[in-house]
Amino acid sequence: MPSARGRRVNNTWSAAVTLGFEVPVGGFAFNLGPTDGYKSIGVGATYTRDNMKITGGVRYVDISDAQTTIGFGLAASDFTDNDAVGLGVKVDWTC
Repeated sequence: MPSARGRRVNNTWSAAVTLGFEVPVGGFAFNLGPTDGYKSIGVGATYTRDNMKITGGVRYVDISDAQTTIGFGLAASDFTDNDAVGLGVKVDWTC
């Protein structure tokens, strides 16, 4: 369940921090989404000036271990020690 806190620093800058957590449930995971819970932290900032707004952020996710199945209760693969990093930038111009 993600949680976010954001603050306006001044007239041009705002910033946010996000925390996320999903409880592992155990058992087999889906082959196309082999995850079983996660922990994450992210930070982002927005710069606003006149008609322009630039927003950027980064998120780190520690993905829990998971095991997938090929059916009939047979294990297909093990996913361990996985993590991910997401980066994003958005430039917005209004007329």
